[in-house]
Amino acid sequence: MAATVESIEISRRPEDVFTYVLEPMYYPEWDDSAVSAHREDPSPLTVGSKTTVLHRMGPWKVPTTEEVVELNPPRQFTNRGVSGPLAGVARCTVEPLNGGRRSRLTIALEIEARGLGKLLVPFARRRARRVLPKQLKKLKEILDGSVMADGRQEPSARA
Repeated sequence: MAATVESIEISRRPEDVFTYVLEPMYYPEWDDSAVSAHREDPSPLTVGSKTTVLHRMGPWKVPTTEEVVELNPPRQFTNRGVSGPLAGVARCTVEPLNGGRRSRLTIALEIEARGLGKLLVPFARRRARRVLPKQLKKLKEILDGSVMADGRQEPSARA
């Protein structure tokens, strides 16, 4: 099935964008549905690394597990949901622009379903088409800014 694909240009080096978007602890900063996220293993992220993400879905908080299934720093990675009846496959690509001083971030999100989750796919796809542009806009605001909204140091200095 067709993926939902969105891109945005960010005034950061590809390495900074890649590191920030890949790191689970930053998910709640740019993904409004992510209440929290933590790696299951504190070692550096590699193919096979898993992350537990607590998502807000309406009035419920639902834990999900994501796995890194492709990792080509600093240009591309793919995360796949491995739990639940609905799972997203997010392929993130970071392209250098302006000699590497800027980046284009593209996220392609596919929805996979198991069992009764197949009934929810149309709703999940509509939500993805509505939410993904907002997430990219939030990422741009965070990464283009010099200081985070809560006063913390800018992401490139943390990365």
